[in-house]
Order: sequence, then C-alpha cells, then structure tokens
Amino acid sequence: MPPATGRTRVRGPLLWFGVLGGMFAWAAHLLASYAVVPIVCRTGQEVILHLLTIGTGGVAAASVAAAWISHRRLHRAGMDSTHPDPTNRGETGPPTHRGAEEDVETRRLHVRKFLALGGLAISTFFLALILVEALPTFLQEDPCRHIPIQDSPIILLERAGAILSCRN
Repeated sequence: MPPATGRTRVRGPLLWFGVLGGMFAWAAHLLASYAVVPIVCRTGQEVILHLLTIGTGGVAAASVAAAWISHRRLHRAGMDSTHPDPTNRGETGPPTHRGAEEDVETRRLHVRKFLALGGLAISTFFLALILVEALPTFLQEDPCRHIPIQDSPIILLERAGAILSCRN
C-alpha cells in the first residue's frame, strides 16, 4: 500500500486559502475602509465600517482555520507514511531504503507542512492587523472628526511665498 501523502488528504485550495486568505482579507479591509469613509461621513452610518471589519475579519479567521486544518491533516499524513525501521541498524542486513518516488512525496509533504504552518502564522498576523485597524472606529465617538470637508480644507496654500499653513 502506498504511503499516505499530503496530496491525498489536503486539497490545494484549502492550503492556499490558509496561506493567502488573511493577506487578501487585510488588503480588502484597508482599501475598502478608505473608500467607504466619505460615505460614512456623509450619511453618518458608522455601522458600515463595523460590518466591513466583521466581514473581512471573518474571512481572515476562516483563513487561520483553513491553515490549522491543513497543518493537522498534513501532520497526521506524515505520521501515517511508511518510514524505514529506526531500530534496524544493519544487524540483519542493510537498512531498508525508500524509492526515489517516495522521497519526492516526502519532500512534497514537508513543503506542504511548511506552507500550512507559515499560513497559520501569517493569517493570524493579518487577522490581528484587521482588528488593530478597526480599534479607532470602535473606540472613537466620531470617526469623521479629522476628515476635511470640501468647504473647509485643512491645508491652505498661500500664493505669496508658497507657505503651507494649517487652519484649526
């Protein structure tokens, strides 16, 4: 019977979602937050920012879960694979060696385990970034307090001398 490999137990999309899902969720949160702020400031509907954080945070959390599931399955697949008997030190003959195909499969298993563990770390990091980016929205009473409106620009350019000044 051939050894159990990562290919038979972990599908590529699950592994790659675990690796890249958190990063894409964070990028979507960052870009969509900047795009939505003018709408939130005009309408006063702060719930839009909260829903955006919950949605992208949920995607990042699902990415962490996918990386964890991939890592656990690959760990079990590595434990199930056939290895040479470590107690065979040559007393009864040379140690048994696996074929080249099994060595390639073992390397693939190790690469996938590394990707799953790296995906777990990086997706957790991006989930934390999403939550940290959302803190001002949750803790501040007015998220639009520092947003300039068209009638009152923050920075004025004076023609004479080209001096930048800030108006409070």
